[in-house]
Amino acid sequence: MEKEYYLLDGYEKTGPFTYHELVQNGLDVNTQLSTSMNDKLQFASEMPEFYDYFQSKGIYFPTGDNLANFGTRAVAFIIDYFPLYIVLELVAVNTGFIKLPTDLTLNKPFPQSIILFNLGFSVLFLLYRAIIESSPIKATIGKKICKLVVVDINGSAPSILQSLGRNLGVVMSIMLWVPFLTMLFNEHRQNWYDSLAKTYVVKTN
Repeated sequence: MEKEYYLLDGYEKTGPFTYHELVQNGLDVNTQLSTSMNDKLQFASEMPEFYDYFQSKGIYFPTGDNLANFGTRAVAFIIDYFPLYIVLELVAVNTGFIKLPTDLTLNKPFPQSIILFNLGFSVLFLLYRAIIESSPIKATIGKKICKLVVVDINGSAPSILQSLGRNLGVVMSIMLWVPFLTMLFNEHRQNWYDSLAKTYVVKTN
């Protein structure tokens, strides 16, 4: 016998509905359901049988078995960071924006052009990641290649403010040499800025 569901509509339960009837009518993550076997109301996002349906809609709930590991996240970061940095640095050098030092004396301060370039790159990197990760894509180029997305607790793209806060933490980690290894000591594999922004990096395959 096929499982039947009852949907909370306002203050009343309606139904019964089959699985296919619910998904054909555009089931929402916040829809509250009970079943013929369990009268307790649950959000559709809490019911594992709907996970595949929500994934087909680009919604990936952070669960214990789909959280990205350190190695995959590191590869995604390298793909995002170093090619972009190298290309922009070559452009800056060739256009004369960066003046490479000819005197390599120790303790001599860095040229101002290099400091300005690094600050400008950090702002660009921050905005690129924040905007694209808060979009329906939910992933930078590196994450897309590694089949990762950034989501909130509901499996959706983080808000632009969440994404800005998260990626400000990424940039601070780079500039201040704060290690990215905090995820190794977190049960949800979150770096410190993920925890503050309430975001998760999950695998899509």
